[in-house]
Amino acid sequence: MITTVDQRMNTTKPDILSPKPTCHTFDASADGYGRAEGAGTLFLSRLSDAIRDGDPIRGVVRSSAVST
Repeated sequence: MITTVDQRMNTTKPDILSPKPTCHTFDASADGYGRAEGAGTLFLSRLSDAIRDGDPIRGVVRSSAVST
């Protein structure tokens, strides 16, 4: 995650980032890289709570186990 200005500046100073607004991956005109971030989240709740609250249900965990 890009959380500080220093992280952005460290890649900007040595001309690592591309000045172009579009990506040219695997292309002869590639001239740097573009910083990107992503995150995924998973919200779990009891099925009965989700039904009661009217939450969209995308899947149900029927069981789980731990192997030691």
